[in-house]
Parts: sequence; structure tokens; C-alpha cells
Amino acid sequence: MIAPNRSLPTAIAIDAEFAEQTHLLAAGYIVRGRRCLKLGMITEAIGDLTTAIKLDPTSVEAHEQRARAHHELADVRNREIDLRRADKLRQPDCEGEPGPWTFTAGYELAVRRNNVSGGALEPASDGRVKIDR
Repeated sequence: MIAPNRSLPTAIAIDAEFAEQTHLLAAGYIVRGRRCLKLGMITEAIGDLTTAIKLDPTSVEAHEQRARAHHELADVRNREIDLRRADKLRQPDCEGEPGPWTFTAGYELAVRRNNVSGGALEPASDGRVKIDR
């Protein structure tokens, strides 16, 4: 229910901002999880990637990276679960329709030029990058 002092467009804008912030937070956990993997901190990587998945369950990269971490621990069962989820997320929703939009943490942020502020870079409106594989 919308608070009495809020309009529907305001509530929608607040919800969109929350979704964007949640998505960016998930991307931060993916970046940290990848860094932990590189440093051999496997259990920490799994924790960060699990948090990223909780924040953005459609993240193909989070599932793939967590599968890699499970592989490092020789946890075949959980590795296969994450790989199957990543594959399912890559599949088209309907015939001819693209699959979900995913964020690749390697790109850090999708950015656009802001002509009003002299061409400074700022996050793109949705913060996501579509992956075509």
C-alpha cells in the first residue's frame, strides 16, 4: 500500500531506485567474491557470492563464480547446481525473447556521458549490461 502522502509515480520511482541500488550492491559482492577466489579465500568467496545471489537471483556471473568456488573445494554437487542455474538463466524466456539481463562485474558499472555536467561519467540508469554468449 502506498503511504497517503506519496503518489503512485513517486512510489514507483522509489522502488526503481531501490532495485538499482540492490543490483549495484550485488555487483559489489560479485567483485569481492572474485577477488577472494583469486586470493584462495574460497569460503569467503562463497559467502560473498551467496549474498550477491540473494540480492540478485538472476545474476549469471554470481552463479558461475560460485560454481567455480565449489569446484575449488571439490564440491561437485553444489558446483553442478550453480552451473545448471546459470544455464537456465541464460535461456530465453519465450521463443524469440532474450533471456534476463545480467550484470558482469568485470565491467564494474555501465556508464553514460552526462552532457549537462560537462561530459562526466555517471552510472547508467539501469546499471546492467546484457551478455550475449
